[in-house]
Amino acid sequence: MSCEEESYLPQVSQATVIIGRFVFPFVFIMGVIGNILILLALRAAAVSTKASYFLIAMAVADLCFFFSVLPNHIISFPSVALQKSYVAFYIRSKMTFTAMANWFSVASIWLAIAVTFERLVAIRKPLHAKLFFRKWHLTVLIGSIYAISLLVVAYNFFWFYPAEITITTKCNSTLSIWTLRAVNRTVQPTLYEYVSTSLKIIPHISLTIPLVMLTVLNSALFYYLRQAHKMSLTMTGINQSRMVELRVALVVVSIIGTFVVCQTPSGILYIWDAMQTQNRRPLWFYTAVSVSNILVVFGKAFNFVVYCASSSSFRKKVQRLLLLRTSSKYLCTNSNRRRQSNNTTISQLDTEHESILQEKMQRNRMTNSVELKRMQHGAVSRSEESQNAWH
Repeated sequence: MSCEEESYLPQVSQATVIIGRFVFPFVFIMGVIGNILILLALRAAAVSTKASYFLIAMAVADLCFFFSVLPNHIISFPSVALQKSYVAFYIRSKMTFTAMANWFSVASIWLAIAVTFERLVAIRKPLHAKLFFRKWHLTVLIGSIYAISLLVVAYNFFWFYPAEITITTKCNSTLSIWTLRAVNRTVQPTLYEYVSTSLKIIPHISLTIPLVMLTVLNSALFYYLRQAHKMSLTMTGINQSRMVELRVALVVVSIIGTFVVCQTPSGILYIWDAMQTQNRRPLWFYTAVSVSNILVVFGKAFNFVVYCASSSSFRKKVQRLLLLRTSSKYLCTNSNRRRQSNNTTISQLDTEHESILQEKMQRNRMTNSVELKRMQHGAVSRSEESQNAWH
C-alpha cells in the first residue's frame, strides 16, 4: 500500500475493523432475513392482535436501521475505503445515515414501550384495552411515534458538516480528502446552541427515560403474566381468547427483555459522551462504542430467534410460509415443464397436420388436372362429331 493510500484511508479502531469485516456481514444477513420473515408471518396471521401492529412497525424500523448502518460498516473494507468516490459519498452523507439510524432506533424504543404498555393493559384491564386501543388509534399512535422520533434526532443533520481539506502525506505530497467538522459557534451561533442543547437533553429523552420505562413495564408485565399463568392452571374453563392474550404477552416479554439487554450498554456510552465537554475521546471509548453498536444490531437481528423460541404459532407460520414458497416453486417448475411438453406436442401435431394438408392439396391438384384433361378431350371429340355432321 502506498503512503498516499495509507493517508487516504479513514482512521478507525481495530475493533471497528474486525467487527465491520467479520461480524457485521453475518449479523446483517441474519437480521434482514429474520425481520422479513417476521413481517411475512405477522401479516399472514389469520387473526391480528393489537400487539401485532406494533411488532410489525418495530420490524419495519429494524429493517430500515440495518440499511442505515450499512455504509458505516462497509468502509471497514480496504478495497472500498480506497475508492475515493465512495469515501467522498460516505463523508458527505455520514450524518444523514447517522440521523436515520438514530431515528429508527428511537422509534423502535418507543414502539417497544407502546407494545409493552398495550399488553399490560390487555392483561390487567381487558375491557379498557378493547375500548381505547382501536385500529385507527394504533395507526395514529405509530405514525406519531415515527414523526416525533424524527424531530427528536433532527439535530444530527446539523451536528457535523462535510468539508474538503488538503493534507500533506508521508511522501511529502498534498492530497485532498473529505472530513467532518463540528458546527461552529462563531459562524452559526443559533445552530450551535440548538445542537448543544439537544446533546444535553435528547439522550435522556431517547435512551435514559425509555430504558427505565421499558424495564419497569416489562417487569410488571412479566409479574402479571406469571400471576395469570398460575390462575389459568387452577381454572378449568379458561377463555380461548384469554390464552391468546397470554401467549402474545409472553412473546412481548421475551422480545423486550432482549431489547433492553442489548440497548443498555449503548445507552450508557451515549449518555456519557453527551456529558463530556472536550471534543477528544479516549481510545477505549471508540472500541466500546463499536462493541455496543454491534450489540444493538445483534439484538435487532436476534428478534427472529426470540420469536421462534417463545411462540409455537409463529414457528408454524414460518414453516408454512417456507413450505408454501417451496411448493410454489415446484408447481411453477412443473407448469413450465408441462407447457414445454404441450408446446412440443402441439408443434408435432401442427407438423403432421400440415403434411396431411399438403398431401390432400396435391391429390386435389392431380384430380383436377385429370378432370380438366377429360373435359378437354370430350370437347375435342364433340367438335369433330359436329364437323362430320355438317359434311
